[in-house]
Amino acid sequence: MRPEPSIEQPRDVYKVSQWKWNLDGSAPRWRKLFFNWIFLPFLNFSFSLGIPTPKEAVIESDENGNTRKTYRWFEDEGIFEDADQADAGCLAEHWGYCRLPLGRLMPPDSAQYSGTIFPRKKNPNRWAKPTLSLVIKDRKQEEQQEQTLATTLARLNQVLDRR
Repeated sequence: MRPEPSIEQPRDVYKVSQWKWNLDGSAPRWRKLFFNWIFLPFLNFSFSLGIPTPKEAVIESDENGNTRKTYRWFEDEGIFEDADQADAGCLAEHWGYCRLPLGRLMPPDSAQYSGTIFPRKKNPNRWAKPTLSLVIKDRKQEEQQEQTLATTLARLNQVLDRR
């Protein structure tokens, strides 16, 4: 006799990511030269034409009015089973984690399951709330509620018509 298959309850996992501003220090010299002499100038040129950069460009100016563009992107670093492990996995200020559904799909439209917590920042929960709504509905239950509401409204109208 085979054992009954167990259905595990859906649970969340935590993904740790970090913002990257430059190539890793261990990158080969040719890659750094390409990055600094071809790729970044190309991004600057693309940005001046209004073409989006890999993730975002931060433009800052100093007291003298000199501007500096910084290009950033997000890089995934690992998946952890609970928030404490994810928190410990965030090694620096710009490392953060967010909850993700395990074994479940997100809706095909734009949505966020949770925001990102940056535990090494001064205000770690600043981006903790999702900015895009995520609503998962049980359509059968919603249809039953609509039918119940329609039936109740019909009865109420009958009572009011008798008066």
